[in-house]
Amino acid sequence: MESTFSEQRLLLLEIFKKPLLTLIFILLAALSAFPQSNDNVQLAYSYYNNKEYDKAAYLFEELFEKSKSRNYFNYYINCLLRTEQFEKAEKAAKKQASASAKTDPSYRIVLGYVYKQQGKNDKAQAEYDGAVSSLRPDRNSIIQVTNQFLTFSENEYAEKTLLKAREITGEDFNNELFSVYASSRNFKMMAETGLDIVDKNPTDIFNVENMYQYYINNDINDEFYNILRSTLLQRIQQKPSTHYSEMMIWLLVQKKNFKSAIVQAKALDKRLGESGQRLISIGDQALQSKDYAAASDAYKYVLTKGKECPYHQRATFGTLTSMYQQIESGVITDMEQIKFLESQYAATFEEFGYTSRTVAEIRNYARIETYYLNKPDSARAIIERALKAQGVNYTTKATLNLELGDIQFYEGDVWDALMTYAKVENDNKQNEYGDE
Repeated sequence: MESTFSEQRLLLLEIFKKPLLTLIFILLAALSAFPQSNDNVQLAYSYYNNKEYDKAAYLFEELFEKSKSRNYFNYYINCLLRTEQFEKAEKAAKKQASASAKTDPSYRIVLGYVYKQQGKNDKAQAEYDGAVSSLRPDRNSIIQVTNQFLTFSENEYAEKTLLKAREITGEDFNNELFSVYASSRNFKMMAETGLDIVDKNPTDIFNVENMYQYYINNDINDEFYNILRSTLLQRIQQKPSTHYSEMMIWLLVQKKNFKSAIVQAKALDKRLGESGQRLISIGDQALQSKDYAAASDAYKYVLTKGKECPYHQRATFGTLTSMYQQIESGVITDMEQIKFLESQYAATFEEFGYTSRTVAEIRNYARIETYYLNKPDSARAIIERALKAQGVNYTTKATLNLELGDIQFYEGDVWDALMTYAKVENDNKQNEYGDE
């Protein structure tokens, strides 16, 4: 090491002894090497994408010799195979596999792939098996071998690699196995492996749900959804646990099966002695999806916990909003039910008061009075009372005043309505309320 430092110091002394012009040429030459190398990389990929494999092979070989990047070597071999230069590909792969036999078994996989492309399946299998059996208890090396198998779509051998890695390291490699099973669309093992991850570390539940999300959303025939649900049910029966129940609720909500999700959520709420937050969340999602029966069921369950429940107010307003939306969409047309909702709004605001957090409900209450019961005077009084409430910010005032303008217009007070709209516009220049 000391001799290397001495050589570097001598080299620097020699450089600085050179004339200024010579130094400039040296610097320019060094700088020009970088863009040239980058240009070659782009050119190599361009040739490959355009199926000009002979040209690409030359550049990828050159890039590999300079960088020793496995990625460039893979492309180089692929170019040779696509142009049926099998002997050359075999020779290059053998050379690299031999040179890195003790440090990097992944090059044996490349050689095996070359054999397989020639129909030499026995030789290919021997190289693949050799790569797996020569694994070292080194995580980086294990991942390299796994990825090399995946590069050549050898998913079965990628799985073998990770299972072998479990034996020699004691690690589970569940996340990597999940990726392998996902690559081969092995839905059953994807379901099992994801649940194994959660079982080992429940805090990973959100990560696993995110992993599942893509396949649930893009599963046209619900194949993965049905397998995951069945697997979850088996786990719950074999080993009841909170995180399995939580995942079942999450899964049911993904398919908007709110009725079943609420059944599961009620059971979990009772078992854990919760305050109803889980039910409120499902109720809100059901309401957004216009599943009014499920939403009402969730809110009513929370209301049974009494006024001391921290989610009592949210459940109360959720119930009112569910009924209002049904009236607005024409599901409810019976006048007695509309009058009942009016009485519920009146009682609720007497209990909780008018605040900026309930502006949507205030607006709905005013609309019931105006457009369904033809009581614009009452609606106007509701809006004006809300405007006088404490803590009402400018956005809430703008929303309420716009509603007031609509009520005035409904009554035929066009001038008053114009004045109200003009005030909102003047107070909210260059924002959405002023624009509206």
